[in-house]
Amino acid sequence: MEGIADGLCAYADEHGRSVDVLDIVALNARSEIALGQWDDGCTSLAWRFRNSAGSGFERQLLGQNWDWRVGVGKNLAMVSIEQDGKPKIWMVTEVNSLLDSFNGKRN
Repeated sequence: MEGIADGLCAYADEHGRSVDVLDIVALNARSEIALGQWDDGCTSLAWRFRNSAGSGFERQLLGQNWDWRVGVGKNLAMVSIEQDGKPKIWMVTEVNSLLDSFNGKRN
């Protein structure tokens, strides 16, 4: 979260705004803050796939579902990130959460 805040600082400075790591923490917990309650809403799982010879593990899968609030489903996007020499990432994120929340203004 500190990295996100640091990255936003340059943008914020250019537009006469400020960003602190606590702003990012608040964005991360915005639903819990707005609703006034914490909810145990996501389920994690892990799976290891054996190689074709059956002598070891070839791949691992780590996942988390989004089973907290049905109403936010329309705001979710599946994103794929591929980088050389690193594992491929598939993730679910809320679209525009930073833009909609950044000091209450949209750019």
